Amino acid sequence: VKAERVEVKVIPCTVLSMAFFDKLFEGEIARESGEIKKCFDEFMNEFTISDNLRQMLLNEDSDVYCEFSEREREEFLFRVFSHLCLGGRLCQFEDNVNPYLEVTKAVYKDLISVQKNPETKELSILSHVFQVHCYIVENNGAADSAMRVCVADRKVGSNPQRMS
Repeated sequence: VKAERVEVKVIPCTVLSMAFFDKLFEGEIARESGEIKKCFDEFMNEFTISDNLRQMLLNEDSDVYCEFSEREREEFLFRVFSHLCLGGRLCQFEDNVNPYLEVTKAVYKDLISVQKNPETKELSILSHVFQVHCYIVENNGAADSAMRVCVADRKVGSNPQRMS
């Protein structure tokens, strides 16, 4: 299969600490214990939103969406977290945010390489993350976007939850 067109986007990967997610506990998303605050059910695309965590991840019109800026949402760490929290159509979600944070940390550490500067003793990220879309022309002449590289989300149609 030959790609008609390929688009590559650099995904920021600068976060070195899970303190990035401290704001989950400071606002209306989760209690100090990690319990995710509930809300009335809403349906968005193929997702049922029944708590403030999913409101923050999916609903741009919600009061909690702005807890993370657009720049923070572009970070690879946030994308991994979002992917794990949302799962898919048959996802059995957690009522506590801590398991999501633990798995996000483990996955992120497995995917990202860091290095300690011998002089300053500071950590820096060596990895580069890209979002790659390959546009393939099907037999009927319609172009379809398919992500062929594994690190980032793929937005085909309205589903932000496809990772190849």
